[in-house]
Amino acid sequence: MASERDRHDDREGGIGEGVGGIVDEIAGSWFFGDALTRIVDAGERVMHAQQSAISALGLPSGSQFESLTLRVRTLFHRIEELEDDLDRLERRVASLERDAAAGKSREKPKSTPRAAKKPS
Repeated sequence: MASERDRHDDREGGIGEGVGGIVDEIAGSWFFGDALTRIVDAGERVMHAQQSAISALGLPSGSQFESLTLRVRTLFHRIEELEDDLDRLERRVASLERDAAAGKSREKPKSTPRAAKKPS
């Protein structure tokens, strides 16, 4: 005796085979194939029209925009590195100035001998 589950599986198999047959029939139909070809062609024409419009407006394409974004990020990082280098240079110059000022204050003023005047 067939169980309820076996009968359920048989019904699904019949339905699956029926749907599969319909799909095969539609896919093999010249009408469906022609319609699908026209849809794909229309999509390609729309894509080309969109690219032409973007180009005519002078807007960058997606890949150009990504490239530009990468270049801007790279430039931003280089500017940050230059700012860091300038900060280090400023600190170094300030340190040298302090050292030079401290060195001058430690030195005793040297007396310079005056040239002896010749009697006239």
